[in-house]
Amino acid sequence: MMYRDFETLHVNAQVDIHPDINFWLHEAQGLDEHEKFIYFYHKDHLGSSAQISDIEANIIHHIEYMPYGETFFEKRSHWATRYKFNAKEKDEETGLYYYGARYYTPDLSVWLSVDPLSDKRPNQSPFMYCSGNPVILTDPTGALDEVFITGPDAENATAELQKSSSLGITRDANTGKLSATGKAKTDADKILLEAIQSKTVVVNLETKSESTYNSKDGSKGWPLVPGGFEGSEVKDGKTIATQYINFGATQNIASIVGEQTSETITHEINEAYIGGRDYPGGDYNSAYQQSHTKAANADRVKANIEFNKNTKSDPNNIIMQGRQTGSSTWIDIIKIPK
Repeated sequence: MMYRDFETLHVNAQVDIHPDINFWLHEAQGLDEHEKFIYFYHKDHLGSSAQISDIEANIIHHIEYMPYGETFFEKRSHWATRYKFNAKEKDEETGLYYYGARYYTPDLSVWLSVDPLSDKRPNQSPFMYCSGNPVILTDPTGALDEVFITGPDAENATAELQKSSSLGITRDANTGKLSATGKAKTDADKILLEAIQSKTVVVNLETKSESTYNSKDGSKGWPLVPGGFEGSEVKDGKTIATQYINFGATQNIASIVGEQTSETITHEINEAYIGGRDYPGGDYNSAYQQSHTKAANADRVKANIEFNKNTKSDPNNIIMQGRQTGSSTWIDIIKIPK
């Protein structure tokens, strides 16, 4: 990235000159020396500015930070960038950084207000920065974001994604937050990567051991075969989408459809993400079918599945069964106590 006098110009890391810079160089003739500077903005893996040079490659600004953003070392000539730790603009009068959702003070290593989505992660302090791990994590907006897998089978679901996704998937054991590396090779993984990297839509995929769930709209007893679409809500500038799955049913559905379990899980995440992205605030009635169809269009296997309630073989349970349309064999998916 190249930086010119408080205006960021996006170019690639090979320093290909942007047309606007060429134009500016021609226009700069006759301006004073300060206005002739082109600053090279160097960032580390956290996005922080480290060394900035002029057009002649002289270092004019060098900053090093403590893990939570407190300035450890700063040396400069006559110019200073306003965009420092995490590439956020620092208010020199107060020493605070504004991230979008709230203000952060590096001196105390805490946010100055409660996370607007703190109810989604009650296991940690609502004032904690970067889930307590600022060495490798960033907190782009100061609010919960991206994709989370929670519930009793969260590790199993993540293991399936790790096993057969074209992306490198990792999960923070404390928060449930997913991270992804690598290049998405399938249409479904492209949507999954978009969901993980989204700064506007939060997806919470909650695994459940129960075979049914009660929807937030008040309806009860929905079977998890394998997922439950709960729509989304818009809160403090973020769209929060919720999806439930039963992991055992997910495995059974995958076997019926003829795909990897990870592909079924990816479909459920994508369905929730598309619902939040394209139909923010939508519920099952207004957003499910469209979201499901868009997610299904990206699936590798185009499933055409039908369901059946078999109550004869087990007097104590309703056995939900499924099969590919045209198949003569029903496969048990999940038992629902009567």
